[in-house]
Amino acid sequence: MWVGFPDSDPLGRPSLALFSNLDGLLGDRLLIAEEWLSSELPTVRARLIERVRNRHRIICFGIGAGARAALLFGSVLRAERVITWAPSAAPGAGKLDAEAVALTYDTTASPPPSPHLPSPSAPAVHITSCSDTVDTDIAVARSLRPAVGIRLERIEEVPYSALEQALAQTNYLSRMITAIDHGRSLPKPHHLQRSWQSAFAHQIVLEPGLSPSNDGGFALHGTLRNSSPKAFSIGQFERDLIRIGARIISPGDDPTQPGSARFYFGSGALEAGATLPFRLELPREAIARGFEARVALVCEGRFWFDDQQFPNAILGVPADALKHQGA
Repeated sequence: MWVGFPDSDPLGRPSLALFSNLDGLLGDRLLIAEEWLSSELPTVRARLIERVRNRHRIICFGIGAGARAALLFGSVLRAERVITWAPSAAPGAGKLDAEAVALTYDTTASPPPSPHLPSPSAPAVHITSCSDTVDTDIAVARSLRPAVGIRLERIEEVPYSALEQALAQTNYLSRMITAIDHGRSLPKPHHLQRSWQSAFAHQIVLEPGLSPSNDGGFALHGTLRNSSPKAFSIGQFERDLIRIGARIISPGDDPTQPGSARFYFGSGALEAGATLPFRLELPREAIARGFEARVALVCEGRFWFDDQQFPNAILGVPADALKHQGA
C-alpha cells in the first residue's frame, strides 16, 4: 500500500498534482491521506491504521508539509519506506513540527503498535532536498538519527515552490514506484531539472498591437506554442493554478510591485506543436504612462516559470503609442 500525504496549495486545499498520474499505476494500492490537513492528528492516526489494516507492505510519501506528515505517519504505520521531498519546507504543517516527528522515531516514547500493522521496525527514509531546502532538510534528517537509515539527496535548480510540478510533469514518482515494486535501483534526482524543462517546453509570442478592452484599457494578444513532445492538459493547468500571466511596469513604478493580468485556459488539451491564442486585459490605470509587459506562465501563489529558466515574451509600449490608439 502506497500512502500519499498531500502538501497544501496556496488556497489551503490539498495539493494533488503529485498524484494525478498514479491511479492507473497503483489502483487500489494507492491511498491519498487528505484528511491529515483538516483533522486532529490522533483522529488521522486512528483512521489510517484502520484503512491500512492487514497490509503487509506500507510505503509513505509526500512533499513539503505532506513530507513532514509522511515521516510522522510512516513511523506510526510501521512503513517499510518513507519517501519525502523537502520535508523542512512545511508551511502547512501546523502542529506537525520537527520535534513531534522526531518523537515518533523514539521507540521509548512511541505508542505500542496496532496488531493490524506490520511488525515494528525502523523504516528506510529517503529525503530529497530542493535547491533551497538543503540545510534545513539536513537538520530534519539529523533529528531522526540514529533511529533510522536515511538516504539524503539533492535536486539541482528546482526550488520547493516548483517541486510538485516538476515531479508530476516528469512522471518521476511513477518511475520510482516501478523501481521499488520490481526491486530495481531508484531513479536519480539530478536528471529532474532537465526532464522538467522538456515536459514544459513552450514558446510565447506577443503581437505588437493592442486592442481596446471592455473596461477602457487595452488587451494584449499573443500565442502559446506547445514545444514539448506530449500534449499539455489544459484541464490540469486549471487544477494546478497555471495561467498565462503578465507583469506590468510603467515608468517610475516600483519594479518589485508590478501590475498584473491573467489568461485562464479553460479546458481541453494543447497537442504537441499546436498553438493557443490568448488575450490579456490590461487595465487603464496600470498602463497610463506607457508600460513594459513581461508575459510568462505562472503557477499562482508558487512561482513564475521564467524565474526557473523557461521562456517569456516582453513587449514595451510607450505612452505616445497608447495616445495614438485612443488612450
